[in-house]
Amino acid sequence: MIRRTALAVLLALFTAPAAAADWTIGPAPSDYPDLFAATVIGEGGHRLFLWAKHVDGRYQVFAELHLADGAAFADAMPTYRIDGGTEVDTDAIRRAGEAEGALWGFVGDAVAVWLLWSSDAGVTRRGDSLWPWLTGREAQVSFAAADGPRRTVAFPLDGSSEAILAAAGLRRE
Repeated sequence: MIRRTALAVLLALFTAPAAAADWTIGPAPSDYPDLFAATVIGEGGHRLFLWAKHVDGRYQVFAELHLADGAAFADAMPTYRIDGGTEVDTDAIRRAGEAEGALWGFVGDAVAVWLLWSSDAGVTRRGDSLWPWLTGREAQVSFAAADGPRRTVAFPLDGSSEAILAAAGLRRE
């Protein structure tokens, strides 16, 4: 009964807009109906989802980019940077996962997924790889497009903290 009540409260929160109008919380783009994602739409209608996976005492947050209007990825993982900082190579994340026998990155025709953060605690702290997503102003995701040119899509991060933490069931210190 408590679990059903908690689920009802969470669903009410997750289906409502987050604190900032740009970020929303709703079902994650997956086959698992109990997963939620913080979502933002960037330039050109491209959609970015951040969702969490909790398994065997491990907390993980993934980014999932869905390209819009028939755009497609070349056969290469994207990169990203927050507030003009250091570029993060998601292919290196994918390869590190493969070395562990885990899927930490994937790119398909119009969807790319990569691990942002992993911890054995449900709390994120300054210095964690998730922290800039909670405190930054803008994420820029760059990718090689199937039609040739490299493209960069900007996503606003205003309001991301509340949405990401709520969708992922995490807290920050």
